[in-house]
Amino acid sequence: MKEHVDAGRELVMVSHSFGGLPATDSVVGETVRERQEKGLAGGVRAVVYIAAFAPPAPGMSLFKIIGVNESSHPSWWSPKGDLAVLAGDAKDLLYNDIDKAVAQMAMDIMVPQSLVSNISVCAHGTSEIVVPKTYVAARNDLVLPYEGQRAMAQAAGAKMVELECGHSPFLKDKETLLLLDVIEKSAM
Repeated sequence: MKEHVDAGRELVMVSHSFGGLPATDSVVGETVRERQEKGLAGGVRAVVYIAAFAPPAPGMSLFKIIGVNESSHPSWWSPKGDLAVLAGDAKDLLYNDIDKAVAQMAMDIMVPQSLVSNISVCAHGTSEIVVPKTYVAARNDLVLPYEGQRAMAQAAGAKMVELECGHSPFLKDKETLLLLDVIEKSAM
């Protein structure tokens, strides 16, 4: 993102799932208005969270948000050394309403995630973001329950859009078109 805003481009930050945490940190201080105040061009015009972890305040981590710790991790992944690897029912939870072949392709390209990233705390929260925020909530999400998504959207002061889908709506044609519409409208 930084290379694009430093080149004077304006953009919409779109994040999904865990990506909401680093997205929140990266946007603060890099909005169009904040950059203009520093005499710089470019910046973030809006933020769209898609079934994402949107930390309401600094000091949050993925584990804090979902209420687990290193010894009580979610059922769909397991620790392997310094990494969290997908395991067990991950495919059924992440892609519960996705065509089986598409879900398998998505699983095939997944890579392990650093355990440190799950416990590292955010330097910023959504309350610090000074551009319009939209939260796309997936009502049938089996990874990040709808009520949690709704609570994060409200805490962020985000416009909320609800989709009747699971955790990965961008893997479905109809939902992809809806997401593109939301992103395009947020850029205006």
